[in-house]
Amino acid sequence: AAADTWGTEIGSLSESRPRSIITGHKVPAGTSGGITVLGAAAGAAAALFIGLIAISAGMRDLLLPCLIAGLAGSAADSFLGATVQSRSWCGRCNEFTERKVHLCGEATTRVSGMRWINNDAVNLLCTLVGALVACLWVL
Repeated sequence: AAADTWGTEIGSLSESRPRSIITGHKVPAGTSGGITVLGAAAGAAAALFIGLIAISAGMRDLLLPCLIAGLAGSAADSFLGATVQSRSWCGRCNEFTERKVHLCGEATTRVSGMRWINNDAVNLLCTLVGALVACLWVL
């Protein structure tokens, strides 16, 4: 979860346009499934930070599992955001959005993804992926 959050927040500051994790093509900033080098580096830093917390708590062998699990969870977030997360279109602003009602107040039309998979569901799933990877590594 930390890797995804740091990757998203710090990656949004990138001067380079994000690229789709699926196609590699440039996408507008804020597009689900868009990744940047800065965001990936921030995600790795967050995962290492969590690993350092584990080490300071006496769990000395968890640095690498935390890094791998954090990167896996962050990649899962981008992949799920690009493939199954609900995406809508605002006809007034001519923009894609994840909202049912755009910021301008216009009701949006769903154009892709599964209706019930919003950003919160993707965040839950990516965190579970990271936890599963960590558990499998430690076992």
